[in-house]
Amino acid sequence: MARMDHSFGPRQLVLALDHAVSFAREDFLGGPSNAAALDLIERWPDWPNRIMALVGPEGSGKSCHLASIWAETTGARILSAKLFAGNEPAVGLRLPVALVVEDLDPGDLDERALFSR
Repeated sequence: MARMDHSFGPRQLVLALDHAVSFAREDFLGGPSNAAALDLIERWPDWPNRIMALVGPEGSGKSCHLASIWAETTGARILSAKLFAGNEPAVGLRLPVALVVEDLDPGDLDERALFSR
């Protein structure tokens, strides 16, 4: 009887196909794992609160895709959390009504700098 070696498992072939990166709504694939976040993004401005936190593992599409969809809809600016990391408020920084703060680590956030506008 011949023995089959399955130690390598299935293999995925990587094909060098051209594709354009898009963060548009029509290119977002909604599914069970992101249904609540997508629903919240699409319900704006009818939100239960003025401030929302979208949290998930790195690479899950939070800032790149979901936040981009919301920013496009609202005219929001997308800023790095590093702008709010100092001890003093970022003087002279004019913030829009709608704002996305990327790469936010709650332990590093100076709330006074962010909310003193």
